[in-house]
Amino acid sequence: MVLTEKYTGDRDALKVALCFSDKYSLCQEDNELVSFKQMNSGDFNLEALVDAGFNCVLGERDVWHSDDFVIIDRYGGKSWNAPWLEDNNVFFWHVACRADHKEEAVARGNCPMNEIETRYGRDTYAEAIR
Repeated sequence: MVLTEKYTGDRDALKVALCFSDKYSLCQEDNELVSFKQMNSGDFNLEALVDAGFNCVLGERDVWHSDDFVIIDRYGGKSWNAPWLEDNNVFFWHVACRADHKEEAVARGNCPMNEIETRYGRDTYAEAIR
């Protein structure tokens, strides 16, 4: 709900601006979270997010804290504590998500790589929980 409550512009415009287009098909969303991807965490325009209404405490060169979003580096994890976000090192979910969605993320995260397609087919986790 942060997108609809805090963002001062059009939600679809935000998604396009932050890479939600055919060119960047790795961006995803479900009922709780939106994931915008960049090659490097420093590629996000944090000032634009703050100007758009998102809460963020900026340091001299990076973010110190935000209750609205978190930057997650592929190998470094979350850039700051985000108590509203849980993970199993494979998937992330909002703490208020449906219990069956969390169970699905945990089960898929524990599935051996050589059994994923056999157990779950070719769909992605985001498609499975919609």
